[in-house]
Amino acid sequence: MLKFDSSWTRRSHGWPGRWSRPASMLSRIVGPYVRSWMRRKRARISDAPRVSAQIPVICIGNLVVGGSGKSPLVQSICHYLQAEGWRPGIVSRGYGGRVKDLPVIVTDDVQPTDVGDEPVMLWQQTGAPVVVCRDRARAVERLCSNHSIDVVLADDGLQNTRLWRDLSVCVFNKDQGIGNGLELPFGPLREPIETVD
Repeated sequence: MLKFDSSWTRRSHGWPGRWSRPASMLSRIVGPYVRSWMRRKRARISDAPRVSAQIPVICIGNLVVGGSGKSPLVQSICHYLQAEGWRPGIVSRGYGGRVKDLPVIVTDDVQPTDVGDEPVMLWQQTGAPVVVCRDRARAVERLCSNHSIDVVLADDGLQNTRLWRDLSVCVFNKDQGIGNGLELPFGPLREPIETVD
């Protein structure tokens, strides 16, 4: 039977307690390899296919595990753009939904159990077209081909290597911060903080 020490118990924000403590010996040894792999992954984003040269993609994401308010910020940016005369569309992975690989356009007939609750909420709150697909590039393609939009907002996906973006917006929870500042699995960061473009 496997046993873990109490540092694995989840504390505030659902984090293991060790994510708030300084680097361990193991993290100091393995950490450089983890960071190197994460940097190579981020470098692949520059090779991601661009769906449209005319329609910019704004990616709103985070570096820290857990909620940071990405979707509310997407909603706020969408409302702002609409008020300024833009026609934004939204793409999402659809976390928690059953639909995975095929792009799905959110409509009245689509349930949160299909695509996740956040895409449905964004569609209801903004009136902007929302397309859900694990492959965000395919979602952008479907959005651009099925709707008259002039800007794409990508809800989450900062670490998605297949999604081209013209602008990345990184969101932090002021109460969480960055924990101990280490990358997974030694800390809450999804990638080294200095690699953000």
